[in-house]
This record gives sequence, structure tokens and C-alpha cells, in this order.
Amino acid sequence: MDGQEPQTTAPNLFIPPPNLPPATNSTSTSPAPPIQPITRPPSLATISDSSIDLTATDSLSQ
Repeated sequence: MDGQEPQTTAPNLFIPPPNLPPATNSTSTSPAPPIQPITRPPSLATISDSSIDLTATDSLSQ
């Protein structure tokens, strides 16, 4: 019984790693590019541009 317990633990630990790499690669490859360029750049770029434009316009206007 003791011998089976460690063996069962070992297989369980080895099973998750193989499943994680493929899932991470597929998920990271697809959602990674669209999420970073679309979500981060646009939000930061839009906020920065708006803040810069308003500041620049106000300074120039004054």
C-alpha cells in the first residue's frame, strides 16, 4: 500500500506538467498578442495622448 501511494503521487505530478505546457503555449500564443497590443497599448496610448494633447493645447493656448 505504501509503495502504491508514492507511485500514485508521482504519476499525478507528472500528468499536470505535460498538460500545462501545451495549454500555456496555445493560450499564450493566441490571446497573448491580441491582449497586449489591443488592451494595453490602446488604453495607455489613448490616455497618454489625451493627457498630452490637452496639456499641450492648454499650454499653447495660454
